[in-house]
Amino acid sequence: MIAPGQETLQGEVFVSISDRSLAYRWLHAIVRFVRTKPLGTFGAFLVLLMLFLAIFANQVAPFGYDHREILQRLQGPSARHLMGTDELGRDILSRIIYGARIAAFVGFGTVLLSMLLSSLIGTVSGYFSGIVDMIIQRIMDIFISFPPLILLLTVAAVIGTPTAPLRWGPFTLAPAYQRVVQMIIVLGVLFSFPASRIIRGATLTVRNNLYIEGAQTIGASSARILLRYILPNVFPTIIVIASLQLATAILVEATLSFLALGIPPPVPSWGSMLSGIARDKLRQDPWLTIWPGVAISLAVYGFNMFGDALRDVLDPRLRGTR
Repeated sequence: MIAPGQETLQGEVFVSISDRSLAYRWLHAIVRFVRTKPLGTFGAFLVLLMLFLAIFANQVAPFGYDHREILQRLQGPSARHLMGTDELGRDILSRIIYGARIAAFVGFGTVLLSMLLSSLIGTVSGYFSGIVDMIIQRIMDIFISFPPLILLLTVAAVIGTPTAPLRWGPFTLAPAYQRVVQMIIVLGVLFSFPASRIIRGATLTVRNNLYIEGAQTIGASSARILLRYILPNVFPTIIVIASLQLATAILVEATLSFLALGIPPPVPSWGSMLSGIARDKLRQDPWLTIWPGVAISLAVYGFNMFGDALRDVLDPRLRGTR
């Protein structure tokens, strides 16, 4: 017979061992990922570095993003300004660090909205099939038929660039972050259409399994089946799509800012740093375009490599090739 105190002790020991086992499995998975996917690991490092700069930009950047030193205009890299200065005497390194914050906001916000919409559309369409699937897919066909960049430029031009702060109760949203919210909504909706097709295909595969038929036989509701059985099994696909869409979102945000349809000044965006006087002074002052271009390239490369590695790890069809 076990005393109550012994039960508690054994319970605590069991939980401790269980926690340690879970931590060990995570550590083992990370070590294996680092050992077998070196490019994916490097991509993950770039992603984490970007997130670190975005979160701690105020502490990491040597100057404010709009701090100006007029006498230091268009200076090359030096001990004070490691990446040089722009036409207004602003430190390029500081502006690139703050630009990571805009890229992270747009990238992760877009992908979060896109995954929510595409998961809802894809799982519902794939699970119910029949007339529901046909109607949803024909609507998707209509939206996918439009060239996404043209549609995006049209929407951005119609919405216009915010010029005044938006006040909502005690909160005030600067024009630059109003534009961030607009871009997240537009990009998230546009990205959800093709992603929903992939999630629908994964849902159709899961739907044909015997345990789904068993859940239907015992009277489980459609909502329970979708949340308990379908969604967890298509979640690896969602993760892979999200990691790849992050790179595309950052690239599209840079393109819009380069075309003066993105984040309004003086808040820095990597795309806007490539436009304007930077294009005119490409030969005389190449650092104006080199460093923002490197930042965009490294961010896109990091997300792509990390996404490819995740696909190899999480996609059951590719597990045999590892």
